[in-house]
Amino acid sequence: MKPWWLLVLNFLAQYVVVYLLWQKINGSERDADVVLLDRFGGEGTSLCFEVTATDGPYNPGRSGLSCSSDEVVLLTNFSLLDLDGDGQWTYDEAERLDAQYASATRRHVDMSSVYQRVFKAFQANADGLVLPCEINDTLEAFWSDDGFWYDARLEAIDSGDLALVWYFDDNDTSYVKKSQLQKSVGDRKFKCSLPKCIDTDAGALDKEGSTCADYETFFGECGNDRFDDADFHLEKLCCLCGGGTTSLTLAGIGHLPVNVSIDQMTQPAQPGKPESGYRSCVQEAQSSRSQAACVREFTFFPKALYERELAPFVAFCLLPDPDLCGSVEADGDKMPLYWNNSVPFSKPVLFQELGIDRLNDINTVEICRRTVTSFCPKLFTIQTNHFKEERSDVCGAKSSRIEGKRRTVAYEASTLYNDPKFGLTSMKFRMFLLLIVFLWGLAAVEETRLILIWWNVLLTLPTRPKGEHCVTGKVEDEHGEDELEVCGIHRRSRIINILLNLGPRSVLQCLIFYVGIKYLLSVRNVSDLILNSLALTFLVTVDEMLFEAFASETDAALLRRCKPIHGWSIAFVDRILKRTRSTVGLWIFAPILIVICFFVIEDSADTVKKARATFCLCDIQGEDCIGHQLKRILLIPRSPKIPKVKSPKIRDTRAKAKVKKDHKEKPKTNGRSKEKRVLALNRKIFLAIRCVVPGESTVSSTGICVEEKAILRDVLDCWASGVFGGQPLPKEARVLGSAEKELDMKKPLEELRRRLPVRQGRFTVTVQMPKEVMQAAKAAAETSPKVKPVPSPAMGPKSEPSNAKLQKAAKKAKVGDATMRGLLAKKEVRDASELPPEGAAAALSELGL
Repeated sequence: MKPWWLLVLNFLAQYVVVYLLWQKINGSERDADVVLLDRFGGEGTSLCFEVTATDGPYNPGRSGLSCSSDEVVLLTNFSLLDLDGDGQWTYDEAERLDAQYASATRRHVDMSSVYQRVFKAFQANADGLVLPCEINDTLEAFWSDDGFWYDARLEAIDSGDLALVWYFDDNDTSYVKKSQLQKSVGDRKFKCSLPKCIDTDAGALDKEGSTCADYETFFGECGNDRFDDADFHLEKLCCLCGGGTTSLTLAGIGHLPVNVSIDQMTQPAQPGKPESGYRSCVQEAQSSRSQAACVREFTFFPKALYERELAPFVAFCLLPDPDLCGSVEADGDKMPLYWNNSVPFSKPVLFQELGIDRLNDINTVEICRRTVTSFCPKLFTIQTNHFKEERSDVCGAKSSRIEGKRRTVAYEASTLYNDPKFGLTSMKFRMFLLLIVFLWGLAAVEETRLILIWWNVLLTLPTRPKGEHCVTGKVEDEHGEDELEVCGIHRRSRIINILLNLGPRSVLQCLIFYVGIKYLLSVRNVSDLILNSLALTFLVTVDEMLFEAFASETDAALLRRCKPIHGWSIAFVDRILKRTRSTVGLWIFAPILIVICFFVIEDSADTVKKARATFCLCDIQGEDCIGHQLKRILLIPRSPKIPKVKSPKIRDTRAKAKVKKDHKEKPKTNGRSKEKRVLALNRKIFLAIRCVVPGESTVSSTGICVEEKAILRDVLDCWASGVFGGQPLPKEARVLGSAEKELDMKKPLEELRRRLPVRQGRFTVTVQMPKEVMQAAKAAAETSPKVKPVPSPAMGPKSEPSNAKLQKAAKKAKVGDATMRGLLAKKEVRDASELPPEGAAAALSELGL
């Protein structure tokens, strides 16, 4: 019984080892495949799955391998969210999508929670619709004294939070906060988006040691360059006076508002039912649950808002790791519509959410990194978080490297496949694996040949009757030792050997050969491949080790004394071997080689498929990777093409005298001081100046025909004399003979002398004036004394009066006389009181000047 116990022990040991080895190989492969790529009919829990463009309604519209979170993929395609096709995504559609998607794909999503999170993110940043506002725009400004909005014109902006506006009703200027400006388009109100101006003085000082900051709120000093020096120019460097810069490179984009209103995403109250709207619902809601009910019932997300604010950025959420942002290629120009090659007046919600304030931060890598880190976790649910955890387990540890100016990341699982030396998909490793498996096949040939010989022996040995010995006798060999010869076998022994020895051994050899191939093909590196081959060698020698360990020396000597047992030859096998001149081993190896090639090719294809899924899952790479395809739709240039815009010049005619730095602007009151009324009328007069062609009548904006050239010349003479603070004409003024050119604003008097018809230092010009100025000037002209006309320069040098005589004659001249030429240009009068009451001076005095 001892040999039989050894035989049972041998088979038991080998079968147990083969079984455990098979469980390890099959279990590991199955678990990895179920998690990575479900090919076993799982419950839709794999990280990757194959999709085609016709796989039902819930796919991204592309064919390939999807290895991204289902919630993210669905959110990147508005057509999948809008089940009704009405251009609006609602909470009800999100709930239906959850049920229908699970039924169609056996994969669970929570898009209803995603909807609520998206709405809350936009609601937190929705501060109203905006329009761009520029200098000289007509808008509405808020007057904090009475709490009303008034029509005004934007005059200037400073480098802080204030803007200077001109109130039409009061004919006065005042400083307001930039947030207190709005525009009206029909019945709709829009907040003003103003550019941010940066003073470019860079610490430069004027002649009195003042910087641009010292001129803030002193608008009256603009246009005066008497305190400028070599490195300080007020109108060039200071924002309040039209200088500085609004370049986004320096100013940034933090000041830009978000152009989103809550009214774009909520249902208004129905006529006659004020309680039916979103606002009424929220006002009545007293708990978070009731607030959520308002979101479910009265909100929606329009397609236009989705495409403008969310679609350009949500594809970044396909990247589960912010370190993958370095591999995103910025080779596109897709930006939100209001950022594409234009000067923006608002910024996306995402920029506000992520705190992007600098222009340098608007590049693909930085936006991607901040989006994946901060924005995406706010939108998606535990389903996406669980996906990221499983992905992290599959991809393993990560390593980074610098490629040019980008930082790229490689994961352990990806490196295992694409290592150029001995990666699982490299040719070197595949050839080495094929060689090891080939050697395993050669080892199987020897064992298979022995099994076939034993089958031949057992089937061809003569059957000995019961009671007869199977060993025929003892003879001495040439060395003088006795030998045993097996001459037959009992029928019972033949059946027992086939059932308990040769049959199980044949089955065991097939299992060892198959499991050995799978075991070798399951390796992940070269060292494991060598160790696995050694382990298989140990497995096939278990029977020999058992015999050496438990068999006695007598048993061993008895076996050595047995003569070889010969079986019968098979005629057709002999003929085949003779004709092909081959051996039995070669014929045995042929089917083994076919089996080896089949498994190696199958493993190669399976390895490529796993590598493809791993690259798609870990690196978001691969032409057939849907995540990579969707990622390519969002490519933001590293520096958007935003042209530099120069701040427009500001039209102002405030007092010429320098305002002291310790002066503070008086608070606005209901009353109007005389100084303010003087400055307001001064400005109103000269903003109305328009030069016309001589000899033609011109109708002003008030409808009065302008023909009284003398009156208008006197008003201009007052300006030239300095009564209006020596301020230059507005830029829109047109001078005789220079309709398409502008005056040199720094030298107004010299420009007038050079461009106007000059006679003895005097000049003439025809302009348009406001109605009240015309009426007051006419009334003054009717009461003015008549004075002899001033001699013309054509009278010759003898009759030319002196400067003193000209001034005296001008004081006595009749307003309206065609020969009236006005005061000398060089004459400077500091106050209207220095002028005589005749002519234009009387008209201005009548108006309170």
